[in-house]
Amino acid sequence: MLKKIFIFFWVLFTDLCRSFFFKNTKKLKNKKKLKIAVLKPYFYLDLYTNISNNFVDIINSSYYRLGPVGLFYNLKSDYYITKTKINSELNKRIKKRIKSKDHKKLIALQKKNSINAKNINYNDYDLIISYEGAVTTDIIKQNPKVKWAIALEDHSHRDYKKFLFSKPKNYDLFLNLTQGFTPYSFFRKKHCIDFSYTFGDSNFLKKMNIKKTHKIDIVLEVQQPNYILSDSRMDEYKIQKLDGNLKVADYVKKLAGSKIFFCPIYTTPRWGNSLIEAALCQNLLVGNRYGYWNSILIHKDLQCSSINEGEKIIKKLLSNKKEYNYYMKKQNETLNEINFNRPLRQIYNKII
Repeated sequence: MLKKIFIFFWVLFTDLCRSFFFKNTKKLKNKKKLKIAVLKPYFYLDLYTNISNNFVDIINSSYYRLGPVGLFYNLKSDYYITKTKINSELNKRIKKRIKSKDHKKLIALQKKNSINAKNINYNDYDLIISYEGAVTTDIIKQNPKVKWAIALEDHSHRDYKKFLFSKPKNYDLFLNLTQGFTPYSFFRKKHCIDFSYTFGDSNFLKKMNIKKTHKIDIVLEVQQPNYILSDSRMDEYKIQKLDGNLKVADYVKKLAGSKIFFCPIYTTPRWGNSLIEAALCQNLLVGNRYGYWNSILIHKDLQCSSINEGEKIIKKLLSNKKEYNYYMKKQNETLNEINFNRPLRQIYNKII
């Protein structure tokens, strides 16, 4: 209950911040194209497990999570899986991650395909985005001309709040995994970039060469209760629930085939990456804004906290193409600004 109350006021604060500070600015023009490298240590398991010159192959090698796809399909970043020295503390955390034979196999495969972090020519780049453990302090110090940004696996990392308030040692920037306008923004430091875990824009499907089909009316967020599927109010719709075991290619395919992403029931506070992923795949979000820490993309008019409320909204949207397209356009405008253009401007302001 305390979490529910806290997230309610969190969302209210976000709305207040946006109303005062949000400007729907046009995308960047006539800016120098940044040369970016993304580094992931071989022991980071579920995100981008394959090295390739083809960004589609890189993205599809993830397990369920899309991650910052805009770095690849839009900004054409280079990608490396690295191996370097690992201290005893990090080694303990790596061992905790290995929970199955599949995990062991994946770590072994990634280690085999990795590159020694010392062998990368860092001076070829304007910005290096490094997941924790991808490079050592020595390497960063040996390459002072390039800007270094650190990204953590998720917001539950023990150093997350520490990095919000004090710049990570030896790094220039911290990618804070949010879309901004949160209570953290009130104390925002200059080194923080409002860079969501699922960085990208509305061109995702087009760049991936995936056609939007609208074969499914509604797709349910993975944490939604199963009883929604059998509710009589849903009988007139083609409805499916997402599966947490899907590979990224299948996950994107399912989202690319649906019209509405439905998430009305509060279960437990969620970070909100699933909302962004659904929006990238051009699903109109209808759901409970007070169930997610990053719920900016759910339009206030499409807010619902029950099946009954949600069904009324969905019925109206699916029976009126003009209205559906109106909210889809609004959502894409917010997605492109909050989840791509704004963080990119923040990065440019620190680098150029």
